[in-house]
Parts: sequence; structure tokens; C-alpha cells
Amino acid sequence: ISQIHCDEKGDLIIVTKAGKEKFIFGQPTRIDEKLKKIKIYYEAVACREDAKRYEVVDLRYNRQIIGRNNE
Repeated sequence: ISQIHCDEKGDLIIVTKAGKEKFIFGQPTRIDEKLKKIKIYYEAVACREDAKRYEVVDLRYNRQIIGRNNE
């Protein structure tokens, strides 16, 4: 993790050293679950050569990782 900041809605935003993604962490609850989602994202999505890496990865929702680009 290279940066953590709080947006205007009060959600924590995490930027990692490994990529260009911004992870919307949300409120500091279910921390272990959300950190596991970051690991899953890098293992299952970002590491694939054919995968398009997302600019924003939303971790706020139960059992979901939502990726999107600002295109």
C-alpha cells in the first residue's frame, strides 16, 4: 500500500505500489475480508496477460469485487 486517503463520502481509498488501481475500501469494517479481496484481485484478474486492468476496484460489497474504468 502506497497511499490511503478518505474521499468526500467518507470512504477509504487505497492505492497500492503494485498497480495503477484505486481500491475503494469503504468504511474501516470487515478489514480482513477486504484485504483478501485485494489479494484475490491480483491473483485472479491483474496477473492474467490478457486481462484488462481496472482503474477502480470497489471492495465495499459482500462477496463481490467490482472493477471499472473511467472511460
